[in-house]
Amino acid sequence: MTETGDQSLNTIMKTLFRADAALKSELAEANRPLTGLQNSKLGDCGVTEPPFPKCGWPSQSARSSVRGRDESDLMKSQLGSTRHIDHKTMPQGDKSSSTYKQKRQPEHIKAGYKKKSLSTKTAKDFPIVCVGGSAGGLDAYTRLLRHLPTDMGVAIVIVNHLRTVATQLHEILPRFTKMPVNLITERLDIEPNHVFIIPAQRDLHILDGEFRLKPISKPRGWPDVITVFLRSLTQHWDGKLIAVIVSGYDGDGAEALCGIKEVGGITIAQKLDTAKQPDMPESAIASGCIDFILSPEDIAQKIARIMHAVSRTGGVMCSS
Repeated sequence: MTETGDQSLNTIMKTLFRADAALKSELAEANRPLTGLQNSKLGDCGVTEPPFPKCGWPSQSARSSVRGRDESDLMKSQLGSTRHIDHKTMPQGDKSSSTYKQKRQPEHIKAGYKKKSLSTKTAKDFPIVCVGGSAGGLDAYTRLLRHLPTDMGVAIVIVNHLRTVATQLHEILPRFTKMPVNLITERLDIEPNHVFIIPAQRDLHILDGEFRLKPISKPRGWPDVITVFLRSLTQHWDGKLIAVIVSGYDGDGAEALCGIKEVGGITIAQKLDTAKQPDMPESAIASGCIDFILSPEDIAQKIARIMHAVSRTGGVMCSS
């Protein structure tokens, strides 16, 4: 290589060395801590995004240490606040004791009234008259209620076996009786001198002096809600029972009539020529367990006479 070429190469190398030194100096300057810069919008280092090279921010290990202390302190404060003591309601004594446990009083005690016990409930041994019907039953119900005394101390339960149509009997029947007419709801108390109506699409049961509703057990075909309720009465009611079968299709209720008689109850079927649909009372009669076959008006009179006899004989019912 010529002398001129050597000089040119040396010049290039020197230039590269100077450029390299200048670059290192700029990098060092960029990495120098800028503790004097306190810009509240940008942070201590004048930047808002990581990384934060060699500035006034804590190192990763230092931040972990601080976070660990914060979490520990937070846990201690949470553990210390899990047991809240209301000193206003706390009884006298050592209120700061860690073994103290505040007892919550039941709502009925806090409200200031005494919870009703079984011994204080109204006696559930009065008579129940179950009137079962279906198609044409409305005519029988209204004729029966018009002639039925309202102060016999008897609960009237109308079991109309509807499958899909919501009942309106609780809106219609109050026109024909002075007794309160109620659509049955879950755990409704059974009361004398009231008329109760089964809701549609429900089986009706009785337990502990209350009505119990369950999804209908026979959603297809002819319902058997009358049979279900009569059987529940024989198992869970201590009072006298009267079962009445009026106008309707099919034979709902017929299978439970003999059970009513076995527990000392009385059974009545509507007279066929007074029923708009005689199938249901006809099936009841065919069961061989019917005591009386009467028109709706005569059924009302018979129930009144039976209840009068019960009051005179101290609870004995006679099917004569």
